[in-house]
Amino acid sequence: MVHAEFSTFTFLLVLTMAYPAALFFSWALHFIQHQKILDVPLYFPHWRDHHLQTDDPDEWRKRLTSGPRTSHTEFWVSIAGHGLWFLLSFGVVLLYFVMFTPWIATTLSAVLLATGAWHWYLHQMSHRASGDCWLARFQWFERERDFHRIHHLTSSDFSNARNFAFGDPFSKHVMDYLFGTLVEATGAPPHHGAPTGLGRGAVQR
Repeated sequence: MVHAEFSTFTFLLVLTMAYPAALFFSWALHFIQHQKILDVPLYFPHWRDHHLQTDDPDEWRKRLTSGPRTSHTEFWVSIAGHGLWFLLSFGVVLLYFVMFTPWIATTLSAVLLATGAWHWYLHQMSHRASGDCWLARFQWFERERDFHRIHHLTSSDFSNARNFAFGDPFSKHVMDYLFGTLVEATGAPPHHGAPTGLGRGAVQR
């Protein structure tokens, strides 16, 4: 276990490490939800609960209303997707408390969870129409929606999707850049089934 006495300097030092670590986890969690690992389709809950609902709402609605078994399936798929997020988040927090003294682990965990909540909120807002989203007034947020639109455009090949990070004015898409999953976007007509507020953008490789 890493021990360190609490002081203003060590606290600020931990904070400078905590935010990049949280950004990496946010990117990695989204990346994992697009993968098949050891023949386990980890991508399935995320695809069915979010991408199918967003990119092909008619098909998602058809599956949801076609019978009790299907609606129950959709419920458990949603639970599985959120459960994967919870288990991985809990695992990282547990690892922090195993590796570091309590005040460091608490700081790292708080930044991890706060960053995750912030990125979740940005993601929810990115799927709203501009008139129904207070963040739409900011240029950085519209830029972020362009990046996320490309994520949905490229996810037809689900395991080879791009733009997994949720950018903000500070982090932008640094993890996508570092790990080679960044794809820029330019204005263009919407793709088929474009979600509300995500109706423009083109892939530029």
